[in-house]
Amino acid sequence: MALIYHVSFFLFVVLTGIAVVGSAAGLIAQAWLSGGQRRWDVVIVVGSYIALAVMSTLIIINRLWSIRVALSQIPKAYIPVKEEDAPKDVYKLVEAEYTRASLIAYIARPRNKVAPGWGTPGGDLENIFLPRALLDTLSTVDAAVRNLLPSLLPIRPQVTVTQHLAPLTEILHGEKFHEQIRLYDALVQRARYGYVNEDLLLTELEYMEGVRLSAELAKVFNALSVLRQPHPNVNARDFASPSPVLDLLSQTSLSDPLGSGLSS
Repeated sequence: MALIYHVSFFLFVVLTGIAVVGSAAGLIAQAWLSGGQRRWDVVIVVGSYIALAVMSTLIIINRLWSIRVALSQIPKAYIPVKEEDAPKDVYKLVEAEYTRASLIAYIARPRNKVAPGWGTPGGDLENIFLPRALLDTLSTVDAAVRNLLPSLLPIRPQVTVTQHLAPLTEILHGEKFHEQIRLYDALVQRARYGYVNEDLLLTELEYMEGVRLSAELAKVFNALSVLRQPHPNVNARDFASPSPVLDLLSQTSLSDPLGSGLSS
């Protein structure tokens, strides 16, 4: 149908052009060959056809402008293209690309509003990358530990928290306390290397647990560093033994911030 429409339209345009040119040539030839006053008819005929050409041009321009305005008002989000509106190969290409774009848009739709490793949008942890935020707590714990033991080197990325705190094992006793350190160490390792597997990235609950553990560890180490200063009830030589330290922690209500974690 589209082919018949375009061919017929082109044919009628050509026939109309031939008819106009033929009629103009006939009238001009007749006026010129008649001679005398009839030759002025040539001017009239030529002027008439010039006026016709100008009017036709104006009509065409107006029509093209109207079509452009109408097309600009069509919503760009969806313009239906029928098979007869374009060549077969073009239509198939448009159809294939539209299908591909639709599949990409569908696959890209979020299935869960929570991205792995990130805080929930609209929550307290929005726009926070949980592994990076938990690793930032290492500096607080490390500073508290080195206040207690200045000779300790700063923590390095390839060293675990348990290895870093190994020099304090002679001071800090209690299985539950060491269990808290191991839990914090496990969360830190997840934060460091969890990116290799999406399932290993920290959740919000794990991140909050890690922050709690880091705060409590820093609190204990800071308390011990304060108690290491000269005290009327503790001699400097007694610091190697945990008993006086634990007694003083009991007096300052900091003996067990981790829940019986400093019991001897």
